[in-house]
Amino acid sequence: MKTAAIYTRSSKDRKDVSCASQAEACKSFCDAHGLTPGPTYTDAGLSSTRDHQVALTKLLNDAKAKRFDAVIVNDAARFGRDQLEVATNLYQLEQRCGIPVHFVKLPATGEPID
Repeated sequence: MKTAAIYTRSSKDRKDVSCASQAEACKSFCDAHGLTPGPTYTDAGLSSTRDHQVALTKLLNDAKAKRFDAVIVNDAARFGRDQLEVATNLYQLEQRCGIPVHFVKLPATGEPID
Protein backbone atom coordinates (compact mmCIF):
# COMPACT_ATOMS: atom_id res chain seq x y z
CA MET A 1 0.00 0.00 0.00
CA LYS A 2 1.03 3.57 -0.59
CA THR A 3 1.90 5.74 2.39
CA ALA A 4 0.21 9.10 2.84
CA ALA A 5 1.51 11.97 4.93
CA ILE A 6 -1.11 13.96 6.81
CA TYR A 7 -0.94 17.74 7.21
CA THR A 8 -2.99 19.64 9.80
CA ARG A 9 -3.03 23.30 10.75
CA SER A 10 -4.99 25.26 13.31
CA SER A 11 -4.98 29.00 13.81
CA LYS A 12 -5.25 31.29 16.79
CA ASP A 13 -8.34 32.82 15.19
CA ARG A 14 -10.39 29.63 14.63
CA LYS A 15 -10.84 27.36 17.61
CA ASP A 16 -13.45 25.21 15.83
CA VAL A 17 -10.93 23.31 13.68
CA SER A 18 -8.69 21.20 15.90
CA CYS A 19 -5.63 19.45 14.53
CA ALA A 20 -6.80 16.22 16.17
CA SER A 21 -10.16 16.26 14.34
CA GLN A 22 -8.40 17.07 11.06
CA ALA A 23 -6.00 14.15 11.56
CA GLU A 24 -8.87 11.75 12.27
CA ALA A 25 -10.70 12.84 9.11
CA CYS A 26 -7.51 12.33 7.10
CA LYS A 27 -6.96 8.86 8.59
CA SER A 28 -10.52 7.91 7.70
CA PHE A 29 -9.87 9.13 4.15
CA CYS A 30 -6.75 6.94 4.01
CA ASP A 31 -8.73 3.90 5.17
CA ALA A 32 -11.45 4.52 2.58
CA HIS A 33 -8.92 4.90 -0.25
CA GLY A 34 -6.49 2.09 0.53
CA LEU A 35 -3.70 4.33 1.80
CA THR A 36 -1.51 3.72 4.84
CA PRO A 37 -1.41 6.77 7.12
CA GLY A 38 2.20 7.86 7.46
CA PRO A 39 3.76 10.80 9.27
CA THR A 40 1.53 13.59 10.53
CA TYR A 41 2.80 17.15 10.19
CA THR A 42 1.06 19.63 12.49
CA ASP A 43 1.24 23.42 12.68
CA ALA A 44 -0.91 24.25 15.71
CA GLY A 45 -2.12 27.59 16.99
CA LEU A 46 -0.44 29.80 14.43
CA SER A 47 -1.11 33.45 13.74
CA SER A 48 -2.77 33.75 10.36
CA THR A 49 -0.11 36.12 9.06
CA ARG A 50 3.03 36.05 11.18
CA ASP A 51 4.03 32.57 12.35
CA HIS A 52 6.28 30.37 10.24
CA GLN A 53 4.75 27.00 9.33
CA VAL A 54 7.58 24.73 10.51
CA ALA A 55 5.68 21.46 9.94
CA LEU A 56 4.67 22.45 6.41
CA THR A 57 8.29 23.25 5.58
CA LYS A 58 9.33 19.84 6.93
CA LEU A 59 6.59 18.13 4.89
CA LEU A 60 7.82 19.85 1.71
CA ASN A 61 11.42 18.84 2.44
CA ASP A 62 10.39 15.24 3.20
CA ALA A 63 8.41 15.18 -0.06
CA LYS A 64 11.58 16.06 -1.96
CA ALA A 65 13.24 13.07 -0.25
CA LYS A 66 10.26 10.84 -1.30
CA ARG A 67 9.42 9.81 2.30
CA PHE A 68 5.74 9.22 1.37
CA ASP A 69 3.59 8.69 -1.73
CA ALA A 70 0.74 11.17 -1.18
CA VAL A 71 -0.39 13.99 1.09
CA ILE A 72 -3.82 14.18 2.73
CA VAL A 73 -5.21 17.48 4.02
CA ASN A 74 -8.65 17.78 5.59
CA ASP A 75 -9.56 21.07 3.91
CA ALA A 76 -7.89 23.31 1.32
CA ALA A 77 -8.23 26.19 3.78
CA ARG A 78 -5.80 24.37 6.10
CA PHE A 79 -3.15 24.01 3.37
CA GLY A 80 -2.33 27.69 3.05
CA ARG A 81 -3.22 31.11 4.35
CA ASP A 82 -4.49 32.30 0.97
CA GLN A 83 -5.17 30.92 -2.49
CA LEU A 84 -1.68 31.75 -3.73
CA GLU A 85 -0.04 29.82 -0.89
CA VAL A 86 -2.34 26.83 -1.48
CA ALA A 87 -1.52 26.88 -5.21
CA THR A 88 2.22 27.18 -4.48
CA ASN A 89 2.15 24.25 -2.08
CA LEU A 90 0.21 22.15 -4.59
CA TYR A 91 2.69 23.02 -7.32
CA GLN A 92 5.67 22.13 -5.13
CA LEU A 93 4.25 18.74 -4.21
CA GLU A 94 2.48 17.65 -7.39
CA GLN A 95 4.62 19.17 -10.13
CA ARG A 96 8.07 19.29 -8.58
CA CYS A 97 7.93 16.19 -6.36
CA GLY A 98 5.35 14.09 -8.21
CA ILE A 99 3.35 13.58 -5.01
CA PRO A 100 -0.44 13.95 -5.26
CA VAL A 101 -2.36 15.97 -2.70
CA HIS A 102 -5.86 14.87 -1.70
CA PHE A 103 -8.34 17.01 0.22
CA VAL A 104 -10.95 15.34 2.41
CA LYS A 105 -13.22 18.30 1.70
CA LEU A 106 -13.02 21.52 -0.28
CA PRO A 107 -14.27 24.91 0.90
CA ALA A 108 -17.55 26.18 -0.48
CA THR A 109 -17.31 28.72 -3.28
CA GLY A 110 -16.61 32.12 -1.83
CA GLU A 111 -15.56 30.75 1.56
CA PRO A 112 -12.48 32.64 2.78
CA ILE A 113 -9.22 30.80 3.24
CA ASP A 114 -7.73 31.86 6.58
